[in-house]
Amino acid sequence: MAILGSLAYSALQARAQSGASAAVPPPVGLYEPSTPAEEQALDEAAAIVVQAMINAAKADGQVDATERARILGRLVEDGADAEAQAYVEAELSKPLATAALVEAVAGRPDLAIQVYGASLLAIDIDTPAETDYLRSLANALQLDAATVASLHEAFGVH
Repeated sequence: MAILGSLAYSALQARAQSGASAAVPPPVGLYEPSTPAEEQALDEAAAIVVQAMINAAKADGQVDATERARILGRLVEDGADAEAQAYVEAELSKPLATAALVEAVAGRPDLAIQVYGASLLAIDIDTPAETDYLRSLANALQLDAATVASLHEAFGVH
């Protein structure tokens, strides 16, 4: 989350400087929550980011072993317990839920950038379906071309 938060913050600053965005909201994942409300917001954002990774992995109609390992590996790195890992395994078997994902992000440009970045991290873009999914996701999240290009560059994805 910290990496995604940092990328989101950088992208939002660039957007604000170019006039595409008036304000730079505080980035999710770059700070330790100091109140229960902040902790809840951070937990909710983390769940949305994980859901984005799961959704991206399903974009081509199948979740391959590499994608599954990448997502579960991120969870383990972040200290997820067995219950969280089992939840993700179950979610990987469900259909795409892009509309619900986009709705959960509405009005939060910092989280939209993190969702797109997490989607890039979850998959190897090696099918037309994955390319189409990312294009559609960027449009639904209202990410401009410069922000998308910046994220692709940051993650070494072309």
